[in-house]
Amino acid sequence: MERDLLVQNARRFAEQQASQRTTLVAAYLTGSVARSEPQLGGTSDLDIVLVDSAPPDNYEPCVALSELVHIDLSYLHPREFADKRALRQHPHLAQTVFDAMRLYDPQHFFDLLQAVVRGQFDTSENVHARARNACARARQELARISAYRALPAPIPLDPDDLRALLSTVEWSITAVLSLVYQSNAQRHQLRLLATAAARLAQPSLMPLALQALGYGPPDPAALQVLCDTWITMHKAAAELPPDALAPHMDASPARRAYYLRAFDALGASGDGRLALPFIERALAASAAALLQSAEPAKAASALEHYAGFLNQTGKGSAEQMSDRIDAASRLIDAVEAVVHNWARTEGVAA
Repeated sequence: MERDLLVQNARRFAEQQASQRTTLVAAYLTGSVARSEPQLGGTSDLDIVLVDSAPPDNYEPCVALSELVHIDLSYLHPREFADKRALRQHPHLAQTVFDAMRLYDPQHFFDLLQAVVRGQFDTSENVHARARNACARARQELARISAYRALPAPIPLDPDDLRALLSTVEWSITAVLSLVYQSNAQRHQLRLLATAAARLAQPSLMPLALQALGYGPPDPAALQVLCDTWITMHKAAAELPPDALAPHMDASPARRAYYLRAFDALGASGDGRLALPFIERALAASAAALLQSAEPAKAASALEHYAGFLNQTGKGSAEQMSDRIDAASRLIDAVEAVVHNWARTEGVAA
């Protein structure tokens, strides 16, 4: 689908929400479509943020428009943007608001917000603060699983613990990307890291990230087995009642083609490992949904598939998890050193 049509769909959706919600203050589009980036595998997601003074407790976070296009929906309260100048140093919101496209803004709430965020966005102090804050988020995620350095991790690994490891790496990558004014993107994060590391002359960062994730050398046959395992679990999760699936957005059936086509496209680029982080995140969501809500036989089958996947990605034993946590800690150390050296070069006070 052409970008103009995607944007039209996003605007139409925002207008529908405005007609239904008197508390809606503004709506904006983030992500690759807002940034006019090429589609990956011919699929797109419309990342729409609704700024609402009374966000609903329950809503559908993933809405399919077609097999190849879906909406990822999130709500934020206006108070999240109260300190607009401080947002320039937010490790996630700053870059997304900077890049975003207005969809609905009758009170000019978003126009003012974006203007303030863009003002002095690229000063060395603000760039350094965003990178430093992303490193802090990485450390927070690692702290959730750091006990498994010394104590045996439960095997198979709890899906929440897998997500903590993935988030540790993702925030570390975000810190690096902050230094080159690049937004992170779930399906592109390892590829973006490789490019940013090259620009910063830091060739060790990509190997460290792969070690933290537990990914061995590229093996197309093994990667296809992993993808097939994920698809099996994703399809099983799709049979659950909507209420059981709702808390696990990455397991949404609307995302299957979005992930699968990205996996194929990244595999065709020469290194299918680039697709594994988002496949693992979707796997964790499917596993969590099935283990919580499926009937016993299906839950047992899901657990077997999940354990098999982790065995193939270096997270199948307590010893392997200890190694992953050590590697993740080294990754954060290395990223913090890069951020510190960048700041020193730019003359930013520590």
